[in-house]
Amino acid sequence: MGFLLHIVIAIAAIGLADLGWASPREWPWMVAVLAPVPYVLGAITHRMHVTHRFRSGVIAGKLLAGSPPVLFVLLLGEFGWSASIERWCGSSPSLLAWPDASLAPLFAPFVLYQVLAIDARARVRALWPRAEGRRWRSFQVRMFASALVPIAVYGAISIVVGWFPDLRTRIEVVTAYNALFAGVMLVVLALCLPFLLRNTWDTEPIPPGPQRELLETVARVAGFDARELLVWRTGGTMSNAAIVGLSRRTRVVLFSDLLLAQLDAHELAAVFAHEMGHAVRRHVLVFLALAGGFFLTLDWAANQALESSVWLAGGMTLAALAFGYFAFGWLSRRFELEADLYSLALLRDPQALVDALEKVGGHFRDLASWRHFSTARRVEFLLRAARDAEVGKRLLRLVRAVTIAAFLLFAVGLALQAWTAWRRAPSELVRADLCLGAYANAVGRAERIAELEPDLARLVARAKELGGNSDVRASAEELERRARVALVERDAAAAYEWLVLGELRGRTELGVVAEALRALRADPRAPVREAMGERLWGVWGEAIAPH
Repeated sequence: MGFLLHIVIAIAAIGLADLGWASPREWPWMVAVLAPVPYVLGAITHRMHVTHRFRSGVIAGKLLAGSPPVLFVLLLGEFGWSASIERWCGSSPSLLAWPDASLAPLFAPFVLYQVLAIDARARVRALWPRAEGRRWRSFQVRMFASALVPIAVYGAISIVVGWFPDLRTRIEVVTAYNALFAGVMLVVLALCLPFLLRNTWDTEPIPPGPQRELLETVARVAGFDARELLVWRTGGTMSNAAIVGLSRRTRVVLFSDLLLAQLDAHELAAVFAHEMGHAVRRHVLVFLALAGGFFLTLDWAANQALESSVWLAGGMTLAALAFGYFAFGWLSRRFELEADLYSLALLRDPQALVDALEKVGGHFRDLASWRHFSTARRVEFLLRAARDAEVGKRLLRLVRAVTIAAFLLFAVGLALQAWTAWRRAPSELVRADLCLGAYANAVGRAERIAELEPDLARLVARAKELGGNSDVRASAEELERRARVALVERDAAAAYEWLVLGELRGRTELGVVAEALRALRADPRAPVREAMGERLWGVWGEAIAPH
């Protein structure tokens, strides 16, 4: 979870330029200068521990663990790394733009800093045997890779789609295409996740023997099918089990090496039954429905509020996200109890699961987490449920009601988004055609729309002058030429529309000029020169200044 949070922060940092945080410096060599920072923090952490200043050591250790995204933010925001990538690759990386190959070198320093931080943390644990330190380092690198690979796969597929301009433009502009693309990507990633984890984590089939025979027997009794039963080599650092995959043909069952070493036969069977409970009760599917319904509905509501107030939309979104965070944790803890009940119902051996929980919880049995009740709370619930069936039935009724509500929320969110996409589709398809330069298609579609947005209607009318009744696509250079002619003829409205059409064709600088022209028409004293920059002002200033 920590690595995933770091990746999310690093991705969000790419949007710094979109928010206006641009460095006056371009110092790409700072990539190397910042690289030793994790080792410096590691040395400080080690020094604090060996001098028995443990509280300071814990703080330094947290700074070390959290340093990679912080260093990456500094590199982007203060030292102009994105400007260097733009100069080298010829494209400007942005969260608002379609992903392209420049994202790989842009993101590479973050990956470097994360690997260096893992290595520095491994060196802090110098009191470990060397072989154990190597295993910990390898395990952490694999965990980082497992969080990074799905996002890398999404980026790679997006880059490939970007090679087909017509498809990419429609996905960018048309809500229905965008939703379909997102849905297909989610399905592909969900289907590929077992394969990705199988090959990024250090896993291998559980070898023939008593443990494998036990697990296969429990699965046979439960009528449970899985593609593979795997041991997950963590270097003895993690005691956990999981089932990954949404279907019988794709899902794999993972048991960490430490868990297999800790538990006896009865306890291992109980833990396997607990994990099967998650799959049989389709907890992952319910979470997907809840998350999908939540974000679909939130997106729709925020867009409605945005029409009246940006602050209202932002405040509502933050409040909803905070509520969603706590709601997810609340449901996750109860799903754990439901999986415990499934283990109890299947094996009728509460003591086995209690003993397994106590072994795994260890000294932290009284500590709860965001997703799990404390071991003490779960043990107490299990023992009550074993004595009184009504205890379990109450929980099952509650979970069933929440499950129904999750799917209803998903249906509502999907219906709202589908209605919005259907309503927007005609005008969005017109805009997509304008972006592609398919002006004949744009004119034809526009003529079939009863009430086209005024701004869009003016752009279509202007595009019709380019041969809107033919399939010839005018170049962005032709649009720029017509804008300059209109400026010479003192037709600022026509110039603005030609410039906007040019922006739609991918010439973002023409959009900057269009905005400056609009600002000057509203207020001749508007400071457009600063907004345009000296380069653009030198090219366009003389043409737009009289307007």
